[in-house]
Amino acid sequence: MKKLSVIFLLFFLLSCSHINLKPQKDESFKVGLLLEGSAFDQGWNSQAYSSLILMEKEMNATIKYVENLNTESKIYQETETLAKEGYDLIYGNGRAFEASFNKVAPSYLQSHFVFFNGKPKGKNVTSINFVPESIGYFSGFTAGLMTKKHSIGLIPALDSMKEIPAFIVGAKEQNASNKVIVKVVGDWGNKEKAQQYARELIKDGVDILVPMGDAYCIDVIMEAKKHNDVYVIGFVSDQSYISKSTVITSTQQDLRKIYINTAEQFKSNSLASGVLKVDFKEGAQSLSSFGIMVTPDIKKKIETRLLNYIHGKEPLPDEVFGEWTNDTKK
Repeated sequence: MKKLSVIFLLFFLLSCSHINLKPQKDESFKVGLLLEGSAFDQGWNSQAYSSLILMEKEMNATIKYVENLNTESKIYQETETLAKEGYDLIYGNGRAFEASFNKVAPSYLQSHFVFFNGKPKGKNVTSINFVPESIGYFSGFTAGLMTKKHSIGLIPALDSMKEIPAFIVGAKEQNASNKVIVKVVGDWGNKEKAQQYARELIKDGVDILVPMGDAYCIDVIMEAKKHNDVYVIGFVSDQSYISKSTVITSTQQDLRKIYINTAEQFKSNSLASGVLKVDFKEGAQSLSSFGIMVTPDIKKKIETRLLNYIHGKEPLPDEVFGEWTNDTKK
């Protein structure tokens, strides 16, 4: 009987230990995430969402996300809701959150608001600003080296994107005969329009397509995949998994690193307000691995130019910061 009691006691203690080993959420650290589109777009929003899940897992944060906020009124409403619910760190995954964050922040000083690529106002608002010109330039640089027909199709979401003039400069820098045809989608999520543009550009004879709208990159790549002589440079994340025989490389923005770093800074009371600029040097932007279609000579030329930029030996040309004109603007 005594032996059975000891066994039962050991079983009870082990059971209790198993229960206690499960980490509890830190109710004092609440993180909210607001998204314009789907959390599962396999691009920009997916990176943000996976970062939030990582905070829950590794930082024991209490988390909440709201997706498909496609109007200013929805954004404002959900921003204020998170602030009222006491969320400490509130992320808006893009510039669309700039106006609402700046407006709501002064009334909720206990919360810190973080968005991207804009102008923050207030002591509890931060904007993480990527350097778009470098992404555009190195994407164009690569396209300019890879095109055999000297005809490149650029499909940006908006005509105001600073990547566009930089892309054109980078492409034409490799060969003055390179033609860049730009077709602007008009928003970040119109997959059908982007795919139609891809078809039109291929019909017009381009052999390199560059979608600059994360929601429709997959659609453009799948269209290019139908043709053996058309290649794509991905945008925001490594998209070689879609078609290794089609994707040359992808310009990457490491949102996970930014989200985790800012969360850690917030917890240590070191998250600065204002604009925080990030680029290749900080590891926030990069080029993914090159596809098999890229020759060693071209790969070396791209990598050498990129390393020179990172180490400050060769800055971007002044022209990348100008207005853009191109061969065809539609």
